[in-house]
Amino acid sequence: CCMTTHLGSPMFGTVHELHELFYSWSFRSPSFPVETKELIVATVLGLNCAALQLEAGDALGMASAEPAVDTVRALWATSSLAVVGRAPAESARAPSISCHIAYTLSGSPGGFAQTARSRLRSSVSLEDLMYQHGSDKSKDDHKYTDLYSMLFDPIRGQVSNVMEVGVSAGNSLRAWHDYFGQAQIHGLDVQPPPGFSRADVEDGLRPFHRVRVHWANSQVADDVRALGFAAGSMDLIIDDGDHTMHGQERTLLLLWPLVRPGGYYMIEDVEWDMKKTGSYPLAHSPEQLQSGTRQILQSNDAFFADTTVGHRAWDLWQQRTGEEYTKDRVSHNSHLLVIRKRTVPLAPVKVNFR
Repeated sequence: CCMTTHLGSPMFGTVHELHELFYSWSFRSPSFPVETKELIVATVLGLNCAALQLEAGDALGMASAEPAVDTVRALWATSSLAVVGRAPAESARAPSISCHIAYTLSGSPGGFAQTARSRLRSSVSLEDLMYQHGSDKSKDDHKYTDLYSMLFDPIRGQVSNVMEVGVSAGNSLRAWHDYFGQAQIHGLDVQPPPGFSRADVEDGLRPFHRVRVHWANSQVADDVRALGFAAGSMDLIIDDGDHTMHGQERTLLLLWPLVRPGGYYMIEDVEWDMKKTGSYPLAHSPEQLQSGTRQILQSNDAFFADTTVGHRAWDLWQQRTGEEYTKDRVSHNSHLLVIRKRTVPLAPVKVNFR
C-alpha cells in the first residue's frame, strides 16, 4: 500500500517496505525518532492489515497489537484521515500490491503523532510496558506488575503526579510515563548508575516529555524541602532506592507528607533480617522502628506482599539475582510494603474475635 502525505514525497512505499522496516535494526534502535516510529505504527494499525498489525505490536513491545486497533481506528475517525483504499490482509506481505492508500493529515503532523502515541500507549498493559522498557519490576523479575496492575489499572487515567525514588537508567520511569498517560512523573536519585552520566540519563528520558529527574537524596530533609513539592501533591510514591531498612524508613518519614489522602506509598525490595529466616523488620518488628514510622503504619491502611507467588521463572530469577538478594522462597527481596493514606480517621479499636 503506497502512502502519500501532504508533507511531500511518500513516507514509505509498499507494505513490503514497511514489513522490512519493522525487522530492521534502525527501526528498533532507540535513536529512531519516536514520533515517526509511532506515527507509522498508528498508520499501519489503521490500515487493518492483520499481518502488519502483529509486527507493529511487536515493534512497540506488545505481545499483540489487538488492544490498540480500536483506539487507532477511533483516532482516524476523528483526525480527518481519508482512506482511499485498503490492503487485503492476505496481501500484507506481498512485495508488490496494486492497492494504494492516500491520506492527509489535518493540522500539525506532530500533534497527530503525539495523540496517536498517547492513545496507543494508554491501551498497553503495565505488564507489557515493563517488559518493553526493560524494568526489573516485570512479571519475570520481581513480578511487581501483578500487584501494581491490580491496584492501579482502575485509576490509571486519574493519576496526576507520581514520584519514584531510585532512577537508575530510567527504565521504570519510561514505563510509568506510558502507563499513567495524564501524570507528571518525577524521578529522584542521588547519582546515575555506573557507566552513566547525569546527562546520559536525562537525554535518554527526553522523549518522555512528562518525566523529570531530580538529583537529590530522599533521606536528607534539606534535599527533600528543596524539591518544592507541596504537601499532599503526590498520588503515588514508589521507593526503589537503597533497599536498606533504615534508608527505607528515613525516606518514608520524609516523603510521606507529600502523599495525598487516598494516595499510595510503595516500598519495593523490602530488606530481610539476614540472621532470621523469613523476618522483615519493616513489617514484622515494629519495636525496631521509629515512633513516626509506627504511627504511619498503624494510622493508615497497609499490607505486606510477596509478589513471587506463581513466579514462572523462579530458578532463573534466583540464579540471576544470587543469594544476596534471593536466598530462597521465603527470604528474598521481592517483597512490597503497600501503604494507602486514609481519607477518614480510624474508629476506636474493636476486636470482634472471641
